[in-house]
Amino acid sequence: MKKPLLIGLAAGLALASSAASLVALRSWWPALEALLGSGAARRLLAVEFAAPLVCLAALALFVRVRPVVGGVALVRVLLCGIGLAWCAFLVCSPSYRRLWLELAYGPAVACAALALVFELWSARWRPRPAKFARAGLVALALTPLACEGALRVLASVRPSPLLVRDERAPGRVLERNRKIYSVARFGMACNSGGHFDEEFKRREAGEVRVALFGDSFSQGIVPYSMHYSTVAERALGFPVDNYGIAGVGPLEYEQLLLREALPLDPSAVVVAFFVGNDFEVPPDEPVADPRLSSWLDREHVLLWLVPRRLARLLRERRENPTGVAGEQLDRQSLDPKVDLATRYPWLFDPLQEKASISKAGYLAIERARVVEACESEERTLMPAIRTLVRMREECAPRPFGVLVIPDEFQVEDALWADVGRAGVARDRPQQVLARELGAAGIPVLDVLPVLRGVAPLADGNRHLYHLRDTHWNPRGNRVVGEALAPFLRSLLEGAR
Repeated sequence: MKKPLLIGLAAGLALASSAASLVALRSWWPALEALLGSGAARRLLAVEFAAPLVCLAALALFVRVRPVVGGVALVRVLLCGIGLAWCAFLVCSPSYRRLWLELAYGPAVACAALALVFELWSARWRPRPAKFARAGLVALALTPLACEGALRVLASVRPSPLLVRDERAPGRVLERNRKIYSVARFGMACNSGGHFDEEFKRREAGEVRVALFGDSFSQGIVPYSMHYSTVAERALGFPVDNYGIAGVGPLEYEQLLLREALPLDPSAVVVAFFVGNDFEVPPDEPVADPRLSSWLDREHVLLWLVPRRLARLLRERRENPTGVAGEQLDRQSLDPKVDLATRYPWLFDPLQEKASISKAGYLAIERARVVEACESEERTLMPAIRTLVRMREECAPRPFGVLVIPDEFQVEDALWADVGRAGVARDRPQQVLARELGAAGIPVLDVLPVLRGVAPLADGNRHLYHLRDTHWNPRGNRVVGEALAPFLRSLLEGAR
């Protein structure tokens, strides 16, 4: 390609893309000032203006470079531009949204133009140094993309919590988490559906079976005989099929209901709704450009997520080297004949339990949950509630109820003193659920008063949750199971 045409093409692309970004910046300016503050918004404006100027200035400096650049060189320029622009977008943009994508047009083309400048510059060098320099730039630009691809392949072959991406498709989330968490614990393997319960069966004539849906609270990290669904099952005398899978939410509960539970014709359906994170349901509107979001949203990119997770794990190891509760139970398959009281004495005496998470890490988790459940706008809570209402309609005419699981900060006053703030309604999630679900005619079992009614132990805490682990211990499971049994009985009697 001739030099004037090459330089003109690069300059035209830089100017056109930067103009598009500046137009977008003008239309988004009030929102940007509100989001970033006036100072940061002005700095962003300076970057948008500087990107084409720097690019054009660099191109002007090399007008006298040899007039011919081959097709291979242009491919290198394109690859370098894509790799550098991708990395820059991940580092600079807080999330993948139309706003940030439009603002990235100019800087992205500037990256490609600067790669072209480097190509022209290296043409003036001796062959060997130029060859090494160009190869190094291509490797630098493409290595992150290659690493991301390798991590995604590994995640599909060997799923693990370390390699989880924030996906919105409920079916994919469900199957991925089923593979990750379906491991034997306390001598009991999961059933054929990946749930920690006995094998589910189709309900026969005259038989009563209840389907229970939930996340890690329902999956549990206690022995099967101590789980709240089993406690309720023993009190009722009929099966409570536990469809719990860790790391899922209301959209996945709905998938489990439609795909697995309804074909077995349960007598009633109950959703165990955890206020700590079950409100995290995406808005009802469809996601724009999901394929682009898969590569341009930080929460979807493993190269961004994995180093942060590893750093957090290393910090936890350093701050809490003896943490064992949730960690070991997810990894070990124990012989049923092993004496649990000897191996895990804290199952029977919570005062002997060692913390699973460091204090700083746990308080950070709980503060984030306070913000999500108690301080966020009410409209952000509604998608989850609408999902529950939809599930009630899908399983009709069967009875449908909701078990509301409180977060530990709502039960333990000492924890609330560390993470709560003045003026924040501690019980707000339960109030919203009771109001909205009550208006929809859905029975609700709120176990928060029951848990708060448990007498504290010697240290002043109730010890219904594992020590800094967010899930119920055997003591908490027993209390909830004993409250769930009469709720299920009344639910079934009300349908007669």
